Amino acid sequence: MHDLIATPFQAEHLVLRPGSPKTLKIPQGKFAQLKAAVSDGDTIPAWLTDVVTKAWSIDLATRPAAGTVLIRAAGPYSISRATWEIDLGCDYDCVMCYLGKKRFEGLDMTGKRRLLDVMAEAGVIWLQITGGDYCQHGLTPPPPELKGGFLAHFA
Repeated sequence: MHDLIATPFQAEHLVLRPGSPKTLKIPQGKFAQLKAAVSDGDTIPAWLTDVVTKAWSIDLATRPAAGTVLIRAAGPYSISRATWEIDLGCDYDCVMCYLGKKRFEGLDMTGKRRLLDVMAEAGVIWLQITGGDYCQHGLTPPPPELKGGFLAHFA
C-alpha cells in the first residue's frame, strides 16, 4: 500500500495519506514534479518530504517516489466521494436502517473489482463501503482491492 496518494481534483491537486483526514493542496507545477519523480524512479522531492513530515510525522526523505506515492489520473467528472452498499444487507437490525428488506445479494468478486476500477476512473477519492460486512467479501482492511487509491471508510 502506498504512503501517499497524489491526485488532481477539479482545479486543485491534492496529496492525501490513507487513514488520515488531512489533505495537502499543491500547485500544478509541484504535482508535475512529483509525477515525474514517480515515473523516473527518483526520490520524493524535498519540498514534499518537509511538508509530509510536518503534516503526518513521517520521514520520507530518502524513499523512492515510485511505490511510496500513488499518482492518480484526473477523472472525467467532478466526483470526489462515493458510497457503495456492498450487499444490501448487514448483520444488524437497526430500526433507522434505510436499506429496507435485507437481501444479502450483490456483485461477485470480479464485479466488485470492476466497480472499484470504474469508481477510480471516475475520479472518486473518498469511498465509504457500507450495507454489509465487507470482511465477508474479501475486502478486509487494509483492502488490497483498493489499489485504485481510495481513502476508504468502512461503515
